[in-house]
Amino acid sequence: FSFKVASASTTTVSTDIQDELRVFFSTNCGGTWIQRAVYTGTMLVNNPATSSPFIPNSSTTWTQYSIPILSIFQTSNVLVKFQYKSSYGSNNFYIDDVNISNSTVGMNEDNPANSNLVIFPNPSNDKVNINYHLNSDAKVRTQLVDV
Repeated sequence: FSFKVASASTTTVSTDIQDELRVFFSTNCGGTWIQRAVYTGTMLVNNPATSSPFIPNSSTTWTQYSIPILSIFQTSNVLVKFQYKSSYGSNNFYIDDVNISNSTVGMNEDNPANSNLVIFPNPSNDKVNINYHLNSDAKVRTQLVDV
């Protein structure tokens, strides 16, 4: 699953840029949603700050993000939800070029409905956050591998 974003802020102060984009998948008509990705702050702002309303044009920078489609979401009734939260330094935010493909990566997958695992930002060039919630006490081993 991939999509592109374009946005700008109204400020150059990075602490004022706390925008957040969350992507969720559902297989039961939106009865429950499983969060698959979180993109935050300056990783969403990919154009220069402007006090005018930002509108993408031919010279606009678009950033593409990709989310693996786990086997539990490879059904004919999957829904995708984008949830965007603006902040003090926000300007307009655009999502475009949403694509779904069925390529297989050939690796074992855990069921995110049971693990509530979120790793963000993804992709990352420096630091990542790993959020993991267990429904009951258990010993856990985490291994992160760059495929």
